[in-house]
Amino acid sequence: MIYFLYGLDNFRLNARIKELYQGTKGNDINFDYTCLLAPHFSSSDFMNAVSSRSLLTSNKMIVIEDVLTLGSKDLQAKILDYLKNQHQEDWLLIFRENKDPDKRLKLFKALNKYLTEQYDLLRPHQAREWLKNQAQKLNISLSTEASNILLGDFSQNLWRLSNELDKLASFADKQIITDDMIKTLVPQAINDNIFQTIDALAKRNLKLANRLIFNQLSLGTSEQQLLAMVAYQFRNITLLKALTAKGIRTADLAKMSRLHPYVAQKTIGFMHSFSKLKLAKIFWILNRIDKAIKTGKTSPGAGLDILVAQIVSS
Repeated sequence: MIYFLYGLDNFRLNARIKELYQGTKGNDINFDYTCLLAPHFSSSDFMNAVSSRSLLTSNKMIVIEDVLTLGSKDLQAKILDYLKNQHQEDWLLIFRENKDPDKRLKLFKALNKYLTEQYDLLRPHQAREWLKNQAQKLNISLSTEASNILLGDFSQNLWRLSNELDKLASFADKQIITDDMIKTLVPQAINDNIFQTIDALAKRNLKLANRLIFNQLSLGTSEQQLLAMVAYQFRNITLLKALTAKGIRTADLAKMSRLHPYVAQKTIGFMHSFSKLKLAKIFWILNRIDKAIKTGKTSPGAGLDILVAQIVSS
């Protein structure tokens, strides 16, 4: 059986390969597994792999990686010739591409006739569903805010998101995972882009703020996630200002606020840019936008535009 798997989402690609490996291997202790990585194998290496027979087992799996993007023309021609003449085998042959291959190639068109699966980077709603499913597998629950924070930073990096989720699951011990847990355990849960955006808002630079927001949106972050990230950061600013007003030293703010030191350090720089009155107005705007979105009176995108314009203009 021949599979053709390709796409930029290496995490889900790896998971699929592992699933096929476990399903094919079963309990066969003599299972034969081979992986050939282009450009580090020749056409003769390929032919030796597909034609070899074991005296102990006929159960085998061969993975051919990146032959469309990194393999030579001669190698591609040899594989194409093999596909044209090969008979149906009872073992598993998988062609894997870790990037989007050139669909004009003859070999791509030939492989696309087999069992083909494409793994694109997840869109925001897909990443949210993936996170929900992973949490269920780990028997844990995430608060809405915790989900928004994780997805806002890691939705395009399932490796990191999975690792952080495993860490949170071990710490939570069946409790609901909250944003406070993320502050404690996940370094830089808010990425540098959001800090740059807050800095642009503090400097009343609407053009730069909009450009940074556009960059986040183009990477797959949703307007709703960005609103949650902005609200989260302004809560941090308000918290640090309140602690400072109580006489807490700057050096102790991270400890007293329970923020990650990196997040606290970045946030301290914004405290003097927003007065208590200004912060109160921002939260009033955030509450109105949140209510308008929940009641369907405005979209998250329009709400984000209103928030940015109001912060810059006031």
